[in-house]
Amino acid sequence: MSVHRRFAITPAAVAVAATLLVVSPPGAGAQGVGAQYVTGLSFFNYASEGVTGIFHAPGRSNDLFVSVLDGRILRVDLTNDSVSTFATIPDVHTSFGFSGLLGVAFAPDYATSGRLYAHMSDDPDPSAGVNHRTYVREFVFSDPLSGQPTLSSSSDILRIDQPLHDHNGGFLGFQPGDDSTLWIAVGDGGNDGSNPDPVRTGQNNTDLLGSILRVDVTRDDFPLDPTRNYAIPTNNPYADGSGGAPEVWSYGLRSPWGASFDRANGDFYFGDVGQVTREEVNFQRADAVGGANYGWRVNEGDTPSPFPQDPGDPSPDDPSLVSPIYDYVHTGGYGGGNSQPLTGRSITGGVVYRGPIQELQGVYLFGDWSSRQVWGVQVDRNANGGLGAVVPGTTLNFSETFGRSDVYGGAGSFGDGVTAFGEDSEGNVYFAELDGDIYKICAQCGPGLPDPEPLPQGPRGPLEPLSPMVDTFDIARDYQDGTVGASGIWSGVHNGGFGGPFDADITNDGQLSVGMEPLGWGGGGGDEAPFLFREVDAESLMEVRVKISNQTRGNWSSAGILVRLAGPLDDDDSNDQFLSAHSFRVGTDEQPGDNLQTANIVNGSEGETNQSLDHDLEYIRLVHNGNGEFDVYTSQDGDDWVMREQVSNPNLASGMLEVGLWSGSYPGGLEGGEARFDWAEIVLGTPAGDYNEDDVIDAADFTVWRDSLSDTVAAWAGADGDGDGVVTVSDYDIWRQNYGAVSSTAADSSSGGIPEHRSATLVMVALAIGISLSRQPECRTKWRRNLIEPARSM
Repeated sequence: MSVHRRFAITPAAVAVAATLLVVSPPGAGAQGVGAQYVTGLSFFNYASEGVTGIFHAPGRSNDLFVSVLDGRILRVDLTNDSVSTFATIPDVHTSFGFSGLLGVAFAPDYATSGRLYAHMSDDPDPSAGVNHRTYVREFVFSDPLSGQPTLSSSSDILRIDQPLHDHNGGFLGFQPGDDSTLWIAVGDGGNDGSNPDPVRTGQNNTDLLGSILRVDVTRDDFPLDPTRNYAIPTNNPYADGSGGAPEVWSYGLRSPWGASFDRANGDFYFGDVGQVTREEVNFQRADAVGGANYGWRVNEGDTPSPFPQDPGDPSPDDPSLVSPIYDYVHTGGYGGGNSQPLTGRSITGGVVYRGPIQELQGVYLFGDWSSRQVWGVQVDRNANGGLGAVVPGTTLNFSETFGRSDVYGGAGSFGDGVTAFGEDSEGNVYFAELDGDIYKICAQCGPGLPDPEPLPQGPRGPLEPLSPMVDTFDIARDYQDGTVGASGIWSGVHNGGFGGPFDADITNDGQLSVGMEPLGWGGGGGDEAPFLFREVDAESLMEVRVKISNQTRGNWSSAGILVRLAGPLDDDDSNDQFLSAHSFRVGTDEQPGDNLQTANIVNGSEGETNQSLDHDLEYIRLVHNGNGEFDVYTSQDGDDWVMREQVSNPNLASGMLEVGLWSGSYPGGLEGGEARFDWAEIVLGTPAGDYNEDDVIDAADFTVWRDSLSDTVAAWAGADGDGDGVVTVSDYDIWRQNYGAVSSTAADSSSGGIPEHRSATLVMVALAIGISLSRQPECRTKWRRNLIEPARSM
């Protein structure tokens, strides 16, 4: 997708997240936060029973309400946890556990008006091509504050024909401060096996399926239409009917389940259940305008979906598509657990915690029915121009805190999955399982908050999750044989260790597809090794990142990153100094999984490692820690990184390197095949010490360090050169060690080149505060990221 979360997190959000989540050092005593069992409803017929929502009602502060698939609304008396039937919604049609009473909203003035809205299924098989109908109905209770109010009237607000039995949506709600506009979540109409969204409603904003709708329930613009008893809010994006259905607020949804408004600011969150690859958390600020396209079925999460697209659909990197703020891998046993941590296959959107527990303030809580887990993240609502982003390093796994480890994987039952989150009138948060067990998150009833899930550490600190680049390969710009293209990218032929003529099938369709021929490591005129590369200074190289897809399986094929000592294409000395991190694909499409291989050639002597992975290898990251020391990371989704290997090649510590992509198939494998590099990135930077961020490490940076000595700052901010959050003498050591370094941007724009090391200046500023110059830190080179080059795909 092209509206990407590049994690431009605001300093204020980092500070707040640090305050809220890092409440104690790792391993410290418990805080007491946990999940307390409230009551159990003992559901077992999940085709017609099961919890679909948790709510509170204005004027009823001692009550919590639970909607049930079969049409019942249950009341939990919070003074004694007793359960009674509050109301039964009539004419509810249930089918396979996917249709029924799917959501409830009490009107903001319920205490006096008695109005309640229900998102429900009715009319099974009303006509050809229609499985059932979704209704939003208004019910009015004559005595709204009584224990069992009397239903005095009902009327249809809205009706939608459903082509299949599932993906109905279910959320209803009023945004804080707006008592007239009802928000409605509707799915894409169903899943037809291998043909998801068969009616193609996701990208069609002229119908009401696959959308978030908004209607004004206090007026009626359609008095002659009994199925449209509402008015159109004037600020809906298609209010006049041009460009989309006037009820549509946003679209591009598959199966939204679990939505809420942040009671503190009105921001909107919702989960969208994935098809085969990703589960999504989507976000919209309270002051956002409508018309957002969330991408289904062009994309799942932040990646292109594996399904063919229809004419007129946007491309996966279309700038109009909005990415989720958080997505995770769709995997594991359906309804039976067996998922890896922080994965699942049926998200349940949650709520932002605004209750009495200070440690949880502002944490967005959500879960997954299939893996039965509950997680939390901090969201910076101001990041990315108001599109929002999860603050890196704030992901909380509540498996132990909420006692979910007992129902994780194969240990739990079908009914243990989390299906709903909700709040009471005081902001306390509850979650429910499909079988009716309800839990309250409380301050002194558990083992305490977990430590945030750690981010992998790179040379500048935590490795941020990646998003695809906005631009893609362009044949005219990026592929000019043997010359430097406009983007500074080289392409050419490597002989010697790499074989014969460069051979690539490069098309101008937005990707680079590299045709693979047998690769002979010993050279030879008939062997071919496609290689796209550019030259960089070793001391500026921080990272190389790549996403690979559509790699041919079954021919012993490889594709990945290669770093080589720069030199003539047939120079044996250069070819004898390189390392690579790449996939090594074997097996068949029915047996997913790749090997990660690293090859490290030092003075012509090769060292090779091989690790088997249980998933297809698409994301590879090579992080340079300085001095020719590299860490190899892989990821299944581009968010969660695992360090797989550490490689050291001292001959790549300095001088010019050729960094790029390569692919090939090995002797004895099948000829042909391809690997598509969806995007690639080379990250350059200067060593840490540029504390005023002018791309030059000089005496001005010392002034910043001196003036902030002993200050506590966000990690890596200001003069914190080692990322420990405090400006200390060690940060001076880093500045001194890297004095004189210049970013490539500054070097390119400066006629003076890199400034010389001024030892006299160093002695002068050091003696002014009595610091010995003989001290040399024993650590890897620290870096400051200052440039992503190119800022598009390589």
